[in-house]
Amino acid sequence: MAGLTAQQSIAAQLDRQPTEASTKREEGRLKSKFAATMARAKRLDAKGDRTGCTAALNEAKRMYIL
Repeated sequence: MAGLTAQQSIAAQLDRQPTEASTKREEGRLKSKFAATMARAKRLDAKGDRTGCTAALNEAKRMYIL
């Protein structure tokens, strides 16, 4: 059951069911955000910025349910 996660949307709180298209769209957005965060962590690591890299990795971890 591991995977990316996001905060609940306002629409979900208003009893609106997600469509297959909206679910896929959100999944794609989350994957892009996760990939960008990991790329930032790699750039910071290459620059030797351990604090920044660790912060980016922690942000990426918060996006994932393990």
